[in-house]
Amino acid sequence: MFDIPETRKTVRDLIRWKLKRAGFVTIQKSVAVYPYPCHELIINLRNYHNLRPGELYVFEAKVLEGAEVLKKYFKL
Repeated sequence: MFDIPETRKTVRDLIRWKLKRAGFVTIQKSVAVYPYPCHELIINLRNYHNLRPGELYVFEAKVLEGAEVLKKYFKL
């Protein structure tokens, strides 16, 4: 999940593109999901783009509403 201000729109769009390219699925404009560990990727993106605290988050969910659709998409 990310919350990058409008003043940094280029970075925000680039993060969205990089997540999609890495295989993430967008479930809301600034929320993407991925079924595998990705903490290192997120840390690297955060560091590379000099994102401030609160601009790019990692959440690990045990329960996700609509998970069956995502499992099918990711072929799990």
